[in-house]
Amino acid sequence: MSTAIPKTRILARAFQEEGALGVLEIVTEKLKATWRRGEVWQLGRFLGMPTDIVRLDGFKFTIDENRLPANVIDLLLSDRYEEAERQALKKFLDPALPVVELGGCIGVVSCLTNRLLREPEKHVVVEANRELLPILRQNRELNRCRFKIVHAAVFHDAETITFNLSDNILASNLHGEEKQALVVSTVTLKRLLDEHRFERATLICDIEGAELQLVEKEIDTLAERVVTIIMELHDRMVGAEPIRRMLASLEQAGFRMIQQTSDVVVLQNRAR
Repeated sequence: MSTAIPKTRILARAFQEEGALGVLEIVTEKLKATWRRGEVWQLGRFLGMPTDIVRLDGFKFTIDENRLPANVIDLLLSDRYEEAERQALKKFLDPALPVVELGGCIGVVSCLTNRLLREPEKHVVVEANRELLPILRQNRELNRCRFKIVHAAVFHDAETITFNLSDNILASNLHGEEKQALVVSTVTLKRLLDEHRFERATLICDIEGAELQLVEKEIDTLAERVVTIIMELHDRMVGAEPIRRMLASLEQAGFRMIQQTSDVVVLQNRAR
């Protein structure tokens, strides 16, 4: 009863604002979300029976309510989770190049990337939040992917750094003060490239504002060894002007923006 009332109100509001088409759109999205739940053969999912996975882009990901917050599960079920990054990968990822991915989170982008690579073992995923590592590993195994996971934070002025855990797993970062913090080892892009012997690579970057320091400290490495950058910007976190200066620095170093969708940009190295 408690869940039916909000849904009824949502449908009523949709009808008031957009008429029958608004209601139809909500119902259609609900049906799509129900279809994405569980295995294809699990008919019980249409009756609201619990399922532990969601199917997205041909992959399977955990939607364990004990480990993922409701907002992340909703994004997965609605097909909106990291939508811009997923579309950019399908269009611009060079399957012949190794990949360094900074900010693996639960592994949705990681799995899609890995499946596209000709040599999937040449893919390193960095994640600072230790709470996400079991989920990241589980999703890697669910999809038989072969990327390597590195537990570290991208930082350049110390060997360890305090990482702030947010209630929203999509927003944990090196900035601000959250309810819980942990100390993690740091890593740099150059070190990752050197240790894995990647002379040239694609960089995927979603590190909640730490992209500013990455570009500032490693502009030479980026210019010399990165062919394509797929990056989520966080101007709401660090400010629009610092982001503008960062992009200008990348342009001066030889990168050309070839696409921007929402907060996700794709930059191509003109010299590579």
